[in-house]
Amino acid sequence: MTPSLPVLERALFGGLALACFSVTFSVTFCELGLAVAAAAAVSRAWLYRSPRTLASLFSSLPLRLIFWAWLWVLLAGVLSAVFGIDTARSLSALNSDLVKIGASLLLVYICDSAFLSRAKPYYMAGACLSVLWGAGQMFYAYFILGEGLVRAHGALSAVTYAEVVTMAAIAAGAAFLYATGSRKRFYGWSALILSCGVLFSQGRTSWAAFMLALLIMLPAIGRAQRRLLIAALAVLVVLVGIFYTKSRRMQSIPLFVSSAYRSVICNSKPELARGVSGWDRLEMWHAGITIWRDYPLFGVGPANIRKTFDFYHPEPLSGNGNDFGLANVHNLFLQQAIERGVSGLAALLALVFTLFYASWRWFARVRDENTLWLLAVLPAFFLMNLTETSFQHALPAISLFFAVAAAHASASEG
Repeated sequence: MTPSLPVLERALFGGLALACFSVTFSVTFCELGLAVAAAAAVSRAWLYRSPRTLASLFSSLPLRLIFWAWLWVLLAGVLSAVFGIDTARSLSALNSDLVKIGASLLLVYICDSAFLSRAKPYYMAGACLSVLWGAGQMFYAYFILGEGLVRAHGALSAVTYAEVVTMAAIAAGAAFLYATGSRKRFYGWSALILSCGVLFSQGRTSWAAFMLALLIMLPAIGRAQRRLLIAALAVLVVLVGIFYTKSRRMQSIPLFVSSAYRSVICNSKPELARGVSGWDRLEMWHAGITIWRDYPLFGVGPANIRKTFDFYHPEPLSGNGNDFGLANVHNLFLQQAIERGVSGLAALLALVFTLFYASWRWFARVRDENTLWLLAVLPAFFLMNLTETSFQHALPAISLFFAVAAAHASASEG
């Protein structure tokens, strides 16, 4: 039995809504939502004539540049896998690139203004629930365990949580600045809750990225809103200063439920998970540069840093972080250079450049909440990648592609 067009449209939106709702707390549900949306989109294109085709999407110069940059990234990954130290391991790791390319193309293809206006509230709702979960962890550790201000992290690692919540907070802030009526109230409350989530994450780079995004928004808005945003920035700076001096940001409780269970049943406090310090990162970067010098052209291959790091850094990290078998040097650009060599680093820089070019081009064409979101979130995202490798992880990358798709939809329909 052939599904009707309305059924496919509902399945398409349902998949998109699930992906948006879960992008701040679950890789599994987010990718499931994207898979449902992809199946519905392919079925709709196969069974019914659709006005939107992939060919029509690539009539946009920024999208063509992004697509060719993506292909370069993938080609560099294949070459580094072939010439790296463990070809089979590296080739199996390239599925991450394929997922990101597929997700970016899918979101650009299915997101139009009508879908976005209905899907974004799901994004805000999921992000706010994730923040409330993380707040529960932080207050539980503070009031019940007596461990001070540890990091909120929801269902994710503390770093990934900080990144995806920061990107959602930027989206809420941009929407609030352009919305009116009940939408303004909704996005205002969302922005407030998500800003608290950024604060509770206690990620120093995420704090800096969020403030950078707000600064970028200042010239693009009216005078009255500018005063409001400056006041919000001032309050945020004060609160960040308080949290910085009072928090134990290098620690977080493993899971809210398991920690409560262990503390009640076992009559003991849960062991706190420790993060990576600044000294740890300096040692990682020094060892990483040394690895790159020995494998400059094609790198060691994707996912092969774990097999080489201990040879170049046999001692434990001085900051008492993760000691051995590290797979992540906590800098996206250095990580790319080590894994994929000069070609891989050049491909990544080309992709970054095309994304920035697209954001400026689309914002110049249409100034609204979606183009402002991309304009502000891109510098913030890649600032966070100076101390992490967020772009290599599914949820932060999909959050970024959601912003790209939203900005493209506004610019193409405006």
